[in-house]
Amino acid sequence: PALPRRNDGMVDNVLQSEQYLPYPLYHDSLIPIINRPGWNIRSIAVWARGWVNFLRSKASNDHLPGTYLDATPLNCAVTPDGEYVLFDQEWVIRTQRALPLHYIVFRSLLHSLNDFENVAPPEKHTPTRTVALATAVMSLLGLPLEAGMLDDCLRLEQEFQNQATLRRPDKMEFTDRWLKIRPRA
Repeated sequence: PALPRRNDGMVDNVLQSEQYLPYPLYHDSLIPIINRPGWNIRSIAVWARGWVNFLRSKASNDHLPGTYLDATPLNCAVTPDGEYVLFDQEWVIRTQRALPLHYIVFRSLLHSLNDFENVAPPEKHTPTRTVALATAVMSLLGLPLEAGMLDDCLRLEQEFQNQATLRRPDKMEFTDRWLKIRPRA
């Protein structure tokens, strides 16, 4: 069931019946990459490039419609011919205002990385703090977070999480997450 509607806040929870998609979850294609010893920023960027290009194709002036708030790799399947298909898009911006592409990519990378319990040892000097890794990947993808943009992304994510979970997470909950590295065998 949907969450009770509220008359305030930035998002609505809109649940719709959807047909099952018998395709692999896009996020799952990150598993073998981040579990291979020596992974690095470039390997994560190569993984994300197709999905980011898909989002770019839906953007206008580097902004996406508010219906793309939850267009994350965790809510994206890939057909056998390489088409990206979004599902489970139950969170939408109430005002249908456009969202910056960099915010959607940032939140998506952050949540994708935070989804891992542990990962293989990365290449030396690869950031393992998830905010630093996400922003480094974004820079390689041509979406650098310039001064103030990271704070804007964190503020938007705090607002969204407050509405979605009914609690306002502290900014540190996003900025102080680290990937847990498995010991080398």
